[in-house]
Amino acid sequence: MLWCLLPHSNAVYVVVFRMPEVLALLNGQRRPPRTATGELSEEDALGYLDFWMRSLEQHAPSAPILLVGSYMDKVPDRKDHVTLSAALTGRYGPRGLLGSVRPHKKAGLLFFPLDNTGGHASALGTLRHELEAAAMALPVASVQVDVNVAHFYDTLAALSRPQVAGKPEPAVARALRQACNAGAPNTGGGVRRLSLEQTRQLAAACGIKATKVDDPYFRHTLDFLREMGSVLHFNTPRVDDLVFLDPQYLIECITCVIRDFDLHKLASDGLLKGDAELYHHFSALKTEGILRPALLPVLWSSNTKAERETLLQLLLHFDLAVPLKSAGGYIVPVLLPPSHKVAAGWNPNPPEGMLLLALGSETAVRPTNHGLSGDCLANKCFLPSGLFARAVCRLVEYGQRSNGGDPVLCSDRARLFFGRHELELALHPHYNVLVLKTYASSGLPAANRVLGALGQILAMVFPRLRCWPLLGVADNVFVLLKVQSGLKWK
Repeated sequence: MLWCLLPHSNAVYVVVFRMPEVLALLNGQRRPPRTATGELSEEDALGYLDFWMRSLEQHAPSAPILLVGSYMDKVPDRKDHVTLSAALTGRYGPRGLLGSVRPHKKAGLLFFPLDNTGGHASALGTLRHELEAAAMALPVASVQVDVNVAHFYDTLAALSRPQVAGKPEPAVARALRQACNAGAPNTGGGVRRLSLEQTRQLAAACGIKATKVDDPYFRHTLDFLREMGSVLHFNTPRVDDLVFLDPQYLIECITCVIRDFDLHKLASDGLLKGDAELYHHFSALKTEGILRPALLPVLWSSNTKAERETLLQLLLHFDLAVPLKSAGGYIVPVLLPPSHKVAAGWNPNPPEGMLLLALGSETAVRPTNHGLSGDCLANKCFLPSGLFARAVCRLVEYGQRSNGGDPVLCSDRARLFFGRHELELALHPHYNVLVLKTYASSGLPAANRVLGALGQILAMVFPRLRCWPLLGVADNVFVLLKVQSGLKWK
């Protein structure tokens, strides 16, 4: 869900998979263990490999990829390596997913086998050499920049790391380090974020024209540094007041709110037990996906009020949460309970119409005039993690603006109202597609609203994905609907 927060094409990606599990799945020795909602199981190593390859196709189509097969100590036979390499080439080649993969030329393999016991040090050295070569071949590695921008880049990089004893530091950088680490055990520690004004002061000290935070050249410099992967900054009103020198810090802030609460416990969780009202709100977040404002000062206790407001706006901006008046706060769709735990609130009547919304890249999904087969839906369509939750956020927001009724929301199913129109959006139990059901003469308006919301999300986060609305006409046969100036039923 956090692709939108990270650098994209200006990076080298290493995708690691378990050779024994993937080899077993490719050989058909066992079926991938999938749950009823189509989510991936931890044992489905091939499913995870498919997911990451398709994700990289969407977000970083030109970035180099190195495939690494782990547990070579359990698969030592070179014949198995060759078999696995050929199978992966056959699996991803026709889908157009191998254009950026850098093969292990010396071994004649698509991937780099690694021994998890620590043996075969030469294999690790080969991987390191290939990784460095891929990084140096990136266009950003040879970009020529203004000397002041380079000085700013180096100063930010030094500021993000712990201060080196005896190494002089610019006065502004030293003051910012002390201010950001005030109250911390080590005031010389690395700085993880700055306010936009603090960043401007540092840029001005480095010789960059930055008399105010909205100076065009200063903003352009920040955009350039983000593309370089040096900082993380969103040049959009209401979310632009923080500059993250360490992207992991933003992820940690978000995972204070969005996480597996049984698996990832934080110190703040224990503090909430001392306040009955706050603990009640915390329980609502964990079990119902309801985030109430009173929780934020505790979940983000190390942040200032202004920083908490910016972090909240980031959740809203990227459709990770949405305000809901009837909930007395915000809904976090990925934390909602599954539909099998919510019995009430669903429309008991049969839908007036039903569509399947299939997503995928045009290189992998090639619908004909006759539509798509069930096999294509199962194996070639791609439903990105978090897309359903993002769509729910957009649709809930629109429903509130159009004075619709209160929605019924689950992690895999949602009943939504737009004025007098009603629809249900859900994850398909078997295919990687969305199911759209319409009620009470709501077909065209409801379907167009959903397609519009998906189009906005795809344009912002998944620009290479397309959406095809389909009608099921028989077992395993789905007819493609034409979309021209809205949805036309044919």
